[in-house]
Amino acid sequence: HPEARGRGLARPFMAFLHAAAKFRGAARVRLTVYNDNQRAVELYRRLGYAFEAKNDRELVGVLEL
Repeated sequence: HPEARGRGLARPFMAFLHAAAKFRGAARVRLTVYNDNQRAVELYRRLGYAFEAKNDRELVGVLEL
């Protein structure tokens, strides 16, 4: 939601996602993001995701847990 943007919520949500996935035995987390969503792409890069192109509009990010 636009009112929630920029409030620092993404990092704790992603930390919970990573911890829950690891607890359940996942070796990695994968996500898809639009190329033009640079705020999200940069956040995911800072969290350690590696990206490759999915198509001309999207990237696939993978984080090894």
